Amino acid sequence: MQLESRSGRKERPRHRWWKAVQHRLRRHPVLLSFVVGLGLLGAAGYVLARPGSAEPGISLLEASRQAVRLSLREDLRLRANFSDAAETSINDQSGGKHLVRGWVDLISESGAVERQSYSCILYRNHDGEWLADNITVLPQ
Repeated sequence: MQLESRSGRKERPRHRWWKAVQHRLRRHPVLLSFVVGLGLLGAAGYVLARPGSAEPGISLLEASRQAVRLSLREDLRLRANFSDAAETSINDQSGGKHLVRGWVDLISESGAVERQSYSCILYRNHDGEWLADNITVLPQ
């Protein structure tokens, strides 16, 4: 049994510059791996550096913790343990503001732990930095 063969162009013509690139990449595998690695690094950098790629709740949590930590007495700043994301509430307010509520364990020099509730209002300034307002830390 014989199969039909089609006539026509065997291969699409390629541009001269592409043939030159293929020739160089075949002759120099190190160049090929360099080009591929550079492309992967560029793609990873683009994905990681995009604004808004991090979850907004995480940056709100960190900003609220930093604001509350700065409002504490200096001897308690390093010994403060904050509520995790599951136990912290973030409520959106008008005008791009966010109300963050949670708890903080204040550990004294003697080792006594006192749990207190905190709340603050966070918003971004014109430079995109978080600003805190109405920081409140109250005993539970």
